[in-house]
Amino acid sequence: EKVIPAYVIRQELKEKVKEIEASQSRKVTAKEKYDLKDKIYKSLLPQAFSRLTKVYAYFDRNNNRLILNTTNAKKTEVFTSMLQKSIEDLTITPLPLKNLNTIMTNWIQRDNLPKAFNIEDACVLKDLAMASKIIRFKGQDLFSKSIQLFLADSYKVDQITITWQDRATFVLKENFNLCTI
Repeated sequence: EKVIPAYVIRQELKEKVKEIEASQSRKVTAKEKYDLKDKIYKSLLPQAFSRLTKVYAYFDRNNNRLILNTTNAKKTEVFTSMLQKSIEDLTITPLPLKNLNTIMTNWIQRDNLPKAFNIEDACVLKDLAMASKIIRFKGQDLFSKSIQLFLADSYKVDQITITWQDRATFVLKENFNLCTI
């Protein structure tokens, strides 16, 4: 991945605009600035810094799974395509995603979380009918009546803080991403 700091592009653009305005005695239009910015970006790309990132992975042979330490779709795609080029007959199929919103909502409504896990005191509720309606709870009893009323009123759990075997606490998101571990 090539990285060009934004301030470098702005500085080059500022100089080009001054040069054009001085030589042609006119203001540079917004479209011209946009085009200039694009040309400057392309001209600086060969000199750009490369940002190196590592993606770690392991094969879980017992369950026939490939586990990556990234949730970034682009990094996942690059990794899996390079792996498939390296190993000829390798087929990688993403796991089918279940509707985790409904599952997490049921955990709070019915208190039926798997035994190795404990629900903590934070979650994010989202109204699936109107995605802009979001409620964040922190330091709350998630089994309280007030939260149960939101769940009965078409809200679903979008994120929830969970502890696994009293060893690791993390936020589980509706897309199966784990964060703030």
